[in-house]
Amino acid sequence: MANNTAKTQCPGSLSIATFNMHGFNNSWTYLQELCKKNDIIFVQEHWLANSQLHYFNEIDPDFISYGKSAMDKSYSVGILRGRPFGGVAVLWKNSLNKVISYCCSDDDGRVICVKIVLDDIKLLCFGCYFPVNSHNEQYMASVGNVVGYIESVIDDYPNFKTCVLGDLNFECVSGNVGFESFIKFADSYNLKCCDDIDSNNIGFTYHHETLGQRSLIDHVFMDAVTKPSIDNYCIVNDCSNTSDHFPIMFKLLTSTPQPIT
Repeated sequence: MANNTAKTQCPGSLSIATFNMHGFNNSWTYLQELCKKNDIIFVQEHWLANSQLHYFNEIDPDFISYGKSAMDKSYSVGILRGRPFGGVAVLWKNSLNKVISYCCSDDDGRVICVKIVLDDIKLLCFGCYFPVNSHNEQYMASVGNVVGYIESVIDDYPNFKTCVLGDLNFECVSGNVGFESFIKFADSYNLKCCDDIDSNNIGFTYHHETLGQRSLIDHVFMDAVTKPSIDNYCIVNDCSNTSDHFPIMFKLLTSTPQPIT
């Protein structure tokens, strides 16, 4: 008789992805594909109002979702003009409810956080959509607001490690004002950039082929102690993806047995 128990006692992993959708209507079918390959998926720029966030629950029956709109303030002052914008969400497998739980999200729809509690690690994972550099003082204030919110949550969970991922909207190069501001925070919490472990060596996540623009602005920053537990980190160039961003996928190795589904 087959020994199924042995399978559940082997070291497991969590498959995690981050993806800028460039609009829910544009990328919901590709999000379904990501659900087939991942346990947790953080998304940015879904462009949904809060009344529409239930659409995420229809992506895959095996996943639970939480989301935050970036358009609440616009709706509160009247009819929305112009195209929709922003917003963050997270989806994870129902079978992982014992180890993953929703933590919080900010009021501006730029940060959503989940708690991952395993035998060998407690992790706060922040899915983020940082502001675009507007080359003025307001940009730095907006970056400061996002970083400040993340810090306030970290301080409430002193026994947790930290991961910050998503569309950070800056390249990790000296002289980039967004990066220079963020790295001060990252260094203070011992967070390390994972750009250097991309197994596909693609080198960019955002692309606008008509304008010839490419940049590496989606990132994962992981606690230095936990970073060695990352495996199969890759930027995914998939022809079925119609967003202007490539997703990032990786596995977080863990000694906690994962449910057999």
